[in-house]
Amino acid sequence: SSVIGGAEPSAERAATALANLGDAGRVAIEARLAGDDHHDGDATELSEAATARLVGALGLLARRGDAAARARVLARTTDRAVRVRRAAIVALGKLGGDDARAALIARWDADQVAPDERRALAEALGKLGGDQALARLRALDPGADHELARRRDRAVLIADRSAPREAS
Repeated sequence: SSVIGGAEPSAERAATALANLGDAGRVAIEARLAGDDHHDGDATELSEAATARLVGALGLLARRGDAAARARVLARTTDRAVRVRRAAIVALGKLGGDDARAALIARWDADQVAPDERRALAEALGKLGGDQALARLRALDPGADHELARRRDRAVLIADRSAPREAS
């Protein structure tokens, strides 16, 4: 319950502790998320922040090789809540892989992407690199969003630096 309703530092520690439990942690996270997905509008409904923290914990499990957790994180890129999608995007940027890149590009190409989500996407795509990611980053017009411009520029730089290593 610390992951769900706790203050940020203790919630982050609880998420890490759940991830350290491996399969048992994933099962506990999935059970809590499944309860939220099928809620009846009662007081036990997870907040957007709590769900995002649980998705972050799934991301930690996925980084340790848990394929089921990886699939759950990938699925959350289309969640109804921006904060949850953003948590999935950040996690996928750390995971890498063609499936992560494809999910992030699909989200990038979506019709309605919130500004903070676009910033997270730029950063994650920069970490993952690849021709499609670079093309989208380079084509981005950040308008008056200076933070998006900064993240895009940094993402292009990171993706460019990693490109020669991917080719060899």
